[in-house]
Amino acid sequence: MICEFYMDTNAEKPSPELGQSLTTPSAADWYNYRFRVTHVCHRWREVALQHPCLWSDIAMTSLECFRELLFRSKAVSLFLSWETLEDNTEGRDILGLIFTELHRIKSLDLGAPNAMLKELQGRLPKTALRLRRLGLYANNDDEDGQPIHFISSLDLPQLEVLEVDRYPLSSSQMLLVPSLTALLLCRIPSGSDTKSLLTLLRNTPLLSSLSIWDPDGKLLVRSAETSLEPVRLLHLEALNLFCHLTLCAQILTDLKFPKNICIAMYVLCYDITSETQSARSQALINRIRTSFTSDFLRAFYIGCCANDELPGLTFGGWSRVPRELDTPGLSPKLHLTFCGSKDSESLLALIGRRLPLGNVTYLCVQECEYYTLSRWRSVFLRMVNVTTLHVHGGVAASLPAALHVHENPATAAQTATPVANDAKRRISRLFPHLQYLRLQGVSFLKDIQERTPDDFIEQLKKALGCRKKRRCPLAHLDVRDASNFLQADADHLRKVVGKVTYAGTVKE
Repeated sequence: MICEFYMDTNAEKPSPELGQSLTTPSAADWYNYRFRVTHVCHRWREVALQHPCLWSDIAMTSLECFRELLFRSKAVSLFLSWETLEDNTEGRDILGLIFTELHRIKSLDLGAPNAMLKELQGRLPKTALRLRRLGLYANNDDEDGQPIHFISSLDLPQLEVLEVDRYPLSSSQMLLVPSLTALLLCRIPSGSDTKSLLTLLRNTPLLSSLSIWDPDGKLLVRSAETSLEPVRLLHLEALNLFCHLTLCAQILTDLKFPKNICIAMYVLCYDITSETQSARSQALINRIRTSFTSDFLRAFYIGCCANDELPGLTFGGWSRVPRELDTPGLSPKLHLTFCGSKDSESLLALIGRRLPLGNVTYLCVQECEYYTLSRWRSVFLRMVNVTTLHVHGGVAASLPAALHVHENPATAAQTATPVANDAKRRISRLFPHLQYLRLQGVSFLKDIQERTPDDFIEQLKKALGCRKKRRCPLAHLDVRDASNFLQADADHLRKVVGKVTYAGTVKE
């Protein structure tokens, strides 16, 4: 039971990313826990040593410990993660042991100088029948672009997951076997283009996950004159791209995959003009639009990227409506982050017009330093089914003007008598079915001592009063963490809104 308890909890231990050993505190705690088990008492030590699965996970360690773990794991499948920056005797001995045990390794993350791999290549077995996952990375900049020596003659009939970092596409060709279901190509060296990429992907018809990271822009986009048949990945479920804008658009154009898969993209817009960004963004968004059915996305988010190292404007789309967007386990079906965008407001309008957002009922707009939102109507006019709207911070400043219900002036001038039918009068409503509005972190008065007609609260009163007169009243206004929101204003809003609540800190 001691070891079964460990194995059950250890199944959820953090996994190191490609090119990283178990160095984070949480991962190290999991890795070292089994050693502490053997120090509790003699009985616990005996039990632990009799369970080889307890010792099958081997990461960065000394040669002596490496040998001991291999001995304790007996003949069970191994999960190895090992890297070295230097070509030394101990490293060669450990690498030799890895090659010797390759027949029972199920998962392998390996980073070593190419010279070491080349010299020990003769000790490789001909096949690795148990290997399901393989991560390879070049760990020295001066080896960038060198071939992967040690896998040139290795047969991997059961390989399912492949992660390759800083090796040329030509070196990966023999590894892209038909059994692959997940592929990550990271920091591909110079000299490769999208034509080479497509050639490789044609050998992987069963891929369910494809990730391409090219932040340095070394993977070249083939010339416009080169026309290729798109690669059909009929089993693809997730596509992750971290590339420059042009490459993202090209990859999406070159792939055919089922609709409504998970798409996550970090789109780098640096070093291009506004005109170029506009044209290529339109091509990218048009391709994304065709990747989803018209009624698939039900919730949408606009805000800042949560990763401080990748500042930019983020869009997220979900296929079901959550109570809160930060619900644990609720991952977006569409994630787009544009870093270095030159004209964010035009990008917002493009997203609003082109993406299939007509069935969205939940919209969250966060304050973000990388964009301003002054034209709510041009961005969100097509989102006619929104019932729940969350707006955070200063981005709400222009919302009241957009919430006003407008009558087409031309129609009013042509009509001599009042027309009761809103459709005939061409009444223009933003969010015509809006029922719940949350305003969070919004300043309602510029100066609490001196009100002006331009204050947010005054504009909001007019807008919500107008909606009530036009028979589309707001059912619930929820104010949170507001600044200068007074009780008198809340009482006034209750006359035009079904329900007004406020929570959090109200500053006056």
